[in-house]
Amino acid sequence: MGFHLTTFVKKWIWSSFGQVNVLCIYFFKAGEDHFIF
Repeated sequence: MGFHLTTFVKKWIWSSFGQVNVLCIYFFKAGEDHFIF
């Protein structure tokens, strides 16, 4: 099951939609951490 989950995550990350969301989440979390600390 872990293998299938990893494959799904890789496909999602390497899709254009996935890349955009990863960047948005990354910057959002970075900004959130910046404001918290």
